[in-house]
Amino acid sequence: SSSSTSTSTSTSTSTTTEYRSITEVVQATPDLATFNLILSASGYSDALNMMTGITLFAPGNRAILALDSTTLSQLLDPARSTQSIDFINNFIIQPRLLTHDNGFVGRHQALGSAFDIRIREVGVGVYTVNDAVITNPNLRGSVSVVHVVDVVFNEASTSTSSSSSTSTSSSTSTSSSTSSSSSTSSSSSSSTSTSSSSTTSTSTTSSTSTSTSSSTSSSSSTSSSSSTSTSTSTSTSSSSSTSSSSSSSTSTSTSTSSSTSTSTTSSTSTSTSTSITTSGIVVEEMFDVLNMSNHNRAFLPAPFSSTYYFDGGVGLMATQQPLFDSELAMSFALIVERASGASGYLVSQQDDALLRRFAVYYSDLSSSFVVFYSSGATQLSTQFSFTLVPSQPTALLFSVDGTTLTFVAGVVDFSTTSYTQTSVQTTALNSIPVMCAPLSSSCTLAIGQRLDVAGSSSSVFIGSISMLQVLLISSDAVLPSSQLRSSVEQFFDDIPSKGEFPLQTFSISDFVAMSDVIGLVSTTTSGGLTLGGGVLFLQSNPPVSSTGFSVHIVVHQTKDDNGYVFSKSDTSGAQRYYGLYSSSSSNRLTFYYYTTANVLQTVNLPRRISDDKPHKVVISVTFSSSANNGNGVLESAIDDVVYDPIVLNGAVSDCGEVSSPSCLFYIGQRSSSSGGTFVFKGELARFDWYSSRVDVKQFGAVHSPAALSSSNNVFSNLLLIGSTDAPLSKFNAITGALSLDGTSGVRVLSHRQLGQRFTLSFQFTQLIGDNGYIFAKGDANGARYFSMYSSSTTQTVSLFYTTANNPSVQQRLKLDVNVADSTVHNVVIAVDGTYVEVVVDGFSRTATLAGSIDDCGDISSNCAFYIGQRSSSTGGAFFLRGVISEASIIYNHSI
Repeated sequence: SSSSTSTSTSTSTSTTTEYRSITEVVQATPDLATFNLILSASGYSDALNMMTGITLFAPGNRAILALDSTTLSQLLDPARSTQSIDFINNFIIQPRLLTHDNGFVGRHQALGSAFDIRIREVGVGVYTVNDAVITNPNLRGSVSVVHVVDVVFNEASTSTSSSSSTSTSSSTSTSSSTSSSSSTSSSSSSSTSTSSSSTTSTSTTSSTSTSTSSSTSSSSSTSSSSSTSTSTSTSTSSSSSTSSSSSSSTSTSTSTSSSTSTSTTSSTSTSTSTSITTSGIVVEEMFDVLNMSNHNRAFLPAPFSSTYYFDGGVGLMATQQPLFDSELAMSFALIVERASGASGYLVSQQDDALLRRFAVYYSDLSSSFVVFYSSGATQLSTQFSFTLVPSQPTALLFSVDGTTLTFVAGVVDFSTTSYTQTSVQTTALNSIPVMCAPLSSSCTLAIGQRLDVAGSSSSVFIGSISMLQVLLISSDAVLPSSQLRSSVEQFFDDIPSKGEFPLQTFSISDFVAMSDVIGLVSTTTSGGLTLGGGVLFLQSNPPVSSTGFSVHIVVHQTKDDNGYVFSKSDTSGAQRYYGLYSSSSSNRLTFYYYTTANVLQTVNLPRRISDDKPHKVVISVTFSSSANNGNGVLESAIDDVVYDPIVLNGAVSDCGEVSSPSCLFYIGQRSSSSGGTFVFKGELARFDWYSSRVDVKQFGAVHSPAALSSSNNVFSNLLLIGSTDAPLSKFNAITGALSLDGTSGVRVLSHRQLGQRFTLSFQFTQLIGDNGYIFAKGDANGARYFSMYSSSTTQTVSLFYTTANNPSVQQRLKLDVNVADSTVHNVVIAVDGTYVEVVVDGFSRTATLAGSIDDCGDISSNCAFYIGQRSSSTGGAFFLRGVISEASIIYNHSI
């Protein structure tokens, strides 16, 4: 027992204690105390709490207090609640977006107004909101999220710069321009010139000062033999210059206007310029529709990893789309390849009235593209004559700028990564297309098809689409032909050229040819493999150099499956030289490796792929790295998220050439003494093997969010042999599961302080009628810093913890769920500060803890982590009866 005081709080899905409103998030954040005063004064709290799916960018205390005293007094005045509500709404967008969510970065519109919010990632994990920086992100409510920002930001706008030039001299001034202007001379006068332009200005302070300006203006100039001349220019530029000289100065101004004026005066001249940089292509957003997270379908193997095939049966449906803006030019850029005789839609956005807001259809009969568009009330269309040559990869661009529609096409050669433009056509539209938003049952974006009145696929394209981008561009000076060329070049930059890969590569067809196929294995029409319980047993070795290997996989695993994608081991499976295991039970991927010191090790990546969805996995293994004291290195990218390289716990060994029984290689399972175990079920759309290390970024993976940086996270498998004080006899020789008979648990021999962000994952079976601890971290007297207890008597699971602000009080979070029923259960506990989520067999419960978790720290005589019991002054208590199949901790990461 423990000497601490005990209090109890019960939480379940049917109570309101789990719900955390947005105002509760604000109130619980010290840096938002001043913002909370404004919120309270506005009387807006209740209405805000009723909103679902919102994101609040709340200015911190310093940001609010930096406002002028008059504004702040008005915001805190309950009589001016309308002003306060408008102020708060400027910082709210929909939907609920965490920083790592797709769609977070980009342009958004504030709630209830035309106030523009633009989010950018300016560094790894560093985000700006207009002119503010997010200082405290992802403060989660149940249906909302709050990000703290450092200033009260203004509306998003194009960046501005200022330049000024001042000179005092006797000078000769020459102005050459093309505009409507006049020149008048008199005995005494002043001269003023005003222009709006795109300017570049430079000046020096030497004896002769020269300033050149290029602008578009309407101007008039008046000069006299003796006068004071003042020139003021407001222009578009990207410069900053100040000069002052008392000698001869020559100033030349060239603009798109029509006048020439020369005057020689003794004068004082001052020029001030405020500029906005708009040179070149300004892409406000480039949205990759074919990114795997933006649509609903697996992607299939092709010469390049982003190509999708369409067989005329069903297309893709986008799950996300860009934030369309009528003030920006909109372009759809594609690379397609058509089957002979095929017609069909390449892309179609439509509403619930079946109006195609913007759609592109190719007609084989008329050899033309038909572009459908709508103002929101009427279906309109236009047509471009063009023959889409069958089996010829072709780049296409459909660009809308106001009521002008431009079509650009060109031939693409994948072998040389080249592009040759072949056609540019322009036509006038009857109205500006009005896009619908957000995506829902009444607003859909289809790829390779359109939807009919029943919501079914219609007019499906037959062929392939390798690129589909939506470009939103804020420049009327950018030629659509340049847009398409830029998109194609970027597409080729983002995929690997053949020369970048090692020469020794194996694909699925190679593996099939070199393997015995055991059980139910079939080949898909696109060249992939469907594993329905069968496996490939390799009869010869894939290419592996002495330095390592790499593998690029596109996988669609059956939901809730646990299985090995591949494994190389001895006959028993105990010596797993290297293998990739996907566990739905633990919500993660595990890379197994066997060191030259004969120790089995693992690296756990907190990403689940057994969810009946497509995933792209790239891993690259270096067996031994001199830069890392001879240890191996694992590099990985999952679904285009790049993890930091992980230095392994030793050099990786390899059994060499496949030769039974000492060295076996399977795709779809691992070897065991019974012949095989942990059989993978699902589809391998791609399985490419490389004979040495490759750069995982070559496969299109470009992101590197700090929240998923593996070097910052420590993954600890608690059931590895030697990681606890359990004797070998307690572990199952085949599965590695830990058996507990109710007389004692096991003590983890290596652990550290949990910290404020961590995840615990367990798979276990507890016998009917048993009461016991699944795990417990505590001191020698039984104080439970963080532990989970399962009671068959009350049919509950309790999370016991203590808080840093009140460590003498034992806190309790009770869940009304019974797991003591002799069946397998999976529990994941994720803690992020005072936010906790407990997932039991896929059902999630969230709650707010009484405070930040207290902890006894790293392992010591007075700080122990147990599995299957808790500590006590007598040595242990409440021993569990059952089996622990998996147990792990992920430090510094809350899944």
